[in-house]
Amino acid sequence: MNINRVFLIVLLMPLALTVVTNEATAATSYALVVGNNTSQSPDLPTLQYADDDALRTGRLLEGLGVKAVVLAHPDDDTTRLYPNQKGTPVTRAKVLEAMDRLVKTVSDAPDSHHRVLYFVFSGHGSYDDEGRGFLHMEDGRLTTRDLFSHLIAPTAGVCDVVIVLDSCNAEFLVQSRGSATRRKAGARTLHMEDYDHVGLVLSASLTGETREWGRYLGGIFSHQFRSAISGGADANCDGEVSFPELAGFLDAANSAITNPQFRLKPYVRPPLGHPELSAASPGKAPGLVPLELDGARPLRASVFDEHLLRYADYNVGAGCPTAVGLLPGTTYTVRVDSRDYLAPAVAGSALKLSALSPEPSGRITAKGADAYFLKHLFEAPYSEKYYRRYTSGPYQRSLVVSHSYPRAWYDNPVGWIAVGAGVASAVTAGVMLSLAMDSRDKARRSIWAEDIAGYNEDVDRYNTASGVLWGVAGAALSAGVALFIWDRPWVEEQVVPQFSAPLIAPEENANSGDK
Repeated sequence: MNINRVFLIVLLMPLALTVVTNEATAATSYALVVGNNTSQSPDLPTLQYADDDALRTGRLLEGLGVKAVVLAHPDDDTTRLYPNQKGTPVTRAKVLEAMDRLVKTVSDAPDSHHRVLYFVFSGHGSYDDEGRGFLHMEDGRLTTRDLFSHLIAPTAGVCDVVIVLDSCNAEFLVQSRGSATRRKAGARTLHMEDYDHVGLVLSASLTGETREWGRYLGGIFSHQFRSAISGGADANCDGEVSFPELAGFLDAANSAITNPQFRLKPYVRPPLGHPELSAASPGKAPGLVPLELDGARPLRASVFDEHLLRYADYNVGAGCPTAVGLLPGTTYTVRVDSRDYLAPAVAGSALKLSALSPEPSGRITAKGADAYFLKHLFEAPYSEKYYRRYTSGPYQRSLVVSHSYPRAWYDNPVGWIAVGAGVASAVTAGVMLSLAMDSRDKARRSIWAEDIAGYNEDVDRYNTASGVLWGVAGAALSAGVALFIWDRPWVEEQVVPQFSAPLIAPEENANSGDK
């Protein structure tokens, strides 16, 4: 073999191995992110920031290694912030078409890794007159039937699905939960607990309402969700954000809001069939620049991008060193204790808060609802201790849901008793009929009139008994069949994710009152 050819093969072998390795470790997480400001109801105001939320959440998911498709129709203000983002009308047909394409892509993906498909929605949600929930599109409704037909049913046995809703009445997806001030869900409402490959992250509240906030230029829940999956929720600092950690972070962010009109009570549940699934892996995402928040604890930080748009908020309590992920390509401002720190996020670099140079800045002041949110949102430090306290009680209780289903047709003891009685009656009727035939034969063979009269009486008696028993058999068998067809008792059982290990060790539950 030519020596130059050998040298070329040796030179290119590492590159080939790299390509193979990258192909083997290709991302297997996909997302459809939808934002729609409009509604189909004249009673609902047009939102201002659902389109912004979709674009910002899509960018962060891509930084986390998720292959994201974003459907949003940016308004003029959003277009100025994201001039390179092409707008797409958020119609029902386009959402379903994008959903079908992603489901096919996930189904065709290699089986070497666990596959996850995210559906993230920001916009209005409502109930119809029959109590069935739906999401507002620009031209109509995306219903629970649509979600089942195009997202849930096709992915069963294929991948896990995580549905994230920042909308009013998002709890319509959960059968066993609901708002006392909202219409009850109808009998045909989609019950997500019936599908163990579906996880939920819902912006529930006591009033069924969620809110936007001008200071976030987005929905409060969407901002909290992004803050969590960028690393703020990683209580044990392992680079992964589990569903329990996500739930704990969101609870901490809203815990000091006592007014039920404003307080969010997000509902977070992993797929029941895969409770160990990570909601995000910010510490392992090559598309993010890690920033270690290594200052004195508790440490409350707000991060702003180059447009001074709020990227995320964190309030880190005592515990392991928390690192959050920043999207590269810009210089962020990190505000801590009324000081601003400039954090240039360069791809491939790593930052520490203690290494950044502080510059004095004025305190943020606001009035009314702004002051209320500024004071109480993210007021509670989130730490491993908070995570343990929350997951040992409120979170684990929230995971328990009721699952109802009809028993199998054959699981009907009363039906089987009726069938058994019918069969027994039929067998006895057959015996009576046989005895009648035997008595008739004896009467024919007898030569004495007295014996013939006795045998004929036996024939009549046996025939009468046989007729009655045949009637009983027919009635009992008909009743049994009717019971199997129409009497389908419902079984109700509790379903809770089965984690491979307890979220909180038993001995750690007792001393968990401190946040």
